[in-house]
Amino acid sequence: MSTRSTAVIIGGGIIGASIAWALTKRGIDCTVLDKGAFCAEASTASAGMLCPQAEMLDNVQHLQVFAKSQAMHRPWTEELEQQSQIPVQYIQEGMYRVVFTEAEERTARAALAHAPATVEWLSAAEVLGDEPDISHDIRGAISFPLDGQLHPVYLAKSFKAALIRVGCKLVEWTPVLGLLVNGGRVYGARTAAGEFHADYTVIASGAWSSQFLAPFDFSLPIFPVKGQMLAVRHPGLSLRHTVQGPGGMIIPRSDGTFTIGVTHEETGYDKRATVEGLVQSYQSVSRFIPKVSEATFAKTWAGLRPGTPDGLPFIGPIAGIEGLLVAAGHYTVGILLAPITGEVIAQMITQEPLCVDVDAFRPDRFHDATAYH
Repeated sequence: MSTRSTAVIIGGGIIGASIAWALTKRGIDCTVLDKGAFCAEASTASAGMLCPQAEMLDNVQHLQVFAKSQAMHRPWTEELEQQSQIPVQYIQEGMYRVVFTEAEERTARAALAHAPATVEWLSAAEVLGDEPDISHDIRGAISFPLDGQLHPVYLAKSFKAALIRVGCKLVEWTPVLGLLVNGGRVYGARTAAGEFHADYTVIASGAWSSQFLAPFDFSLPIFPVKGQMLAVRHPGLSLRHTVQGPGGMIIPRSDGTFTIGVTHEETGYDKRATVEGLVQSYQSVSRFIPKVSEATFAKTWAGLRPGTPDGLPFIGPIAGIEGLLVAAGHYTVGILLAPITGEVIAQMITQEPLCVDVDAFRPDRFHDATAYH
């Protein structure tokens, strides 16, 4: 009879997959349960931006977490690619954050006081000398040379193949109806297909995570935020960098398309793409990439990102509920923080020292609970 520890992960998105990957490598038998197809929600509807430098600029107080995940990311995806033989289309060409007004320039330059040494201000002439298809009306841009992107659909394919090859069990189209609890300890999940018992259970269901904690009278304030995107083609548009500007961004893909987005809409669980949302993204991006107005449509889509009141994820156990951990609420940084999230949850389960302080992300931070370390 096996004496290996077991884990059930509720949610088959990139966060759930990253946890399963980290646990399986530690010899823990993992089962991933998902109400639909693997990585079919926010994970593959995302832009796939890997902009740790930009995120660090916007989250100065959490530099350590973003920097650690940045350092882990490429080795992490290379390991997945080696196991799955499916490239994730990783591209590291950097990002420009362009500005148009004097006030925007002042704000951008002030932010550089907290930036990593490689992040710098570039004049309009310098930016246009590198990317001539950017609008000549810009005043300049912040350059994030180490930022990049990957294709979320190929990351999902790579993850699925890799997890299956290392022995992780993926159970798709199987909604979890509730947690299995005995004496204050969670020991798995109940589904229409039967019960899945485990030593540890991890809730990683994105915008759908809160429902599983209702029986414990514990509120996990996660809410869906719709993001709409579109892909376009333009053979005459040339971009190497991801370009971000007021209200939007454009990402050049290796297949020749350009991804444009992204809206931030609190409209409940409605993930339909709308004309209004897509026009909003188009108008924002066409201001700093004028050639977008001549592009042809390739695809439109929308997804529901898991938002939280402070924009930070919930990572860790909940006091008083044994055998249960949470990893949800990553909003726009799920793919970016996936490596560190998987590693930290695995370290908590195996009682290893944590590689980074995640006290600011504890699930009970809105409950005035005692912090854990």
